[in-house]
Amino acid sequence: MSVHVPESVPGAGAGPPAGRAPRAGEARVTVEAAFAAAPLEPRARLLTALAGLLAAVLAALIGLTWHGGLVLLVGAPSLFVVVLAIPLALSPAGYAVGQRELVVLRRGLRPLVFPLGSLSAARQTAMPRSARLPGSGGLFGWWGWFANPGWGRFKAYATDRRQGVLLEWPGFKLFVSPEDPEGLCGAVVARRHGPAKGGRP
Repeated sequence: MSVHVPESVPGAGAGPPAGRAPRAGEARVTVEAAFAAAPLEPRARLLTALAGLLAAVLAALIGLTWHGGLVLLVGAPSLFVVVLAIPLALSPAGYAVGQRELVVLRRGLRPLVFPLGSLSAARQTAMPRSARLPGSGGLFGWWGWFANPGWGRFKAYATDRRQGVLLEWPGFKLFVSPEDPEGLCGAVVARRHGPAKGGRP
C-alpha cells in the first residue's frame, strides 16, 4: 500500500501541519503500519441512523408533494447527497503511518497527510466535550475543527471520542481514534525522527 505525498519540502517541521490532500504527480510513501478506525460510538451510530431516516422521509415527502418534474428529479438526490453522501465521504476510514508521515484515510476523498518530523507528543486519551467549528459533530464520526478549554483549537478525524490518540505539534493538535490507540501512538513516536521523506501539508 502506498500514498502520494509531496516531496518539495524535505523536512516535516516547518510550521504546523494542517493536513492536505496530496496532488497528482507527488512522491509515493510506502505505508509501514495501518490502523483501522474504531467503530462508531453509540451516539454517532444513533445520529447517523436518524439522519438517514430524515433524508428518506424528506425524499418521500418531495415525491408525494411533487408528482414529477424537475423538483422531484433533482430534489431527492440532492437531499441524499447533502445529508449523507458528503459527510460519509469526509469521514475517517482508517490511518496509515509511513516513514515520517501520518495519513488519515477518508471514505470518499483523497487522504490527508500529516508529517511527523516536528511531532512533539502523542498520547492516548479521550476527546473532551468540545465546541464544534466547521466539521461534523457525530454524523459518520467527528471530523473537522473543534475547540475546548484544555486543548484549545484542534482538528479531529475520529469515530469514537471515548478512546483515541492526541497528536501535538507546535501550534497544532490532531485527535484520531484507531481501533488500536496504543499501536498507533507507538508507531508515530517511533517514526517522528525517521529519514526525511515527507512534505508539508
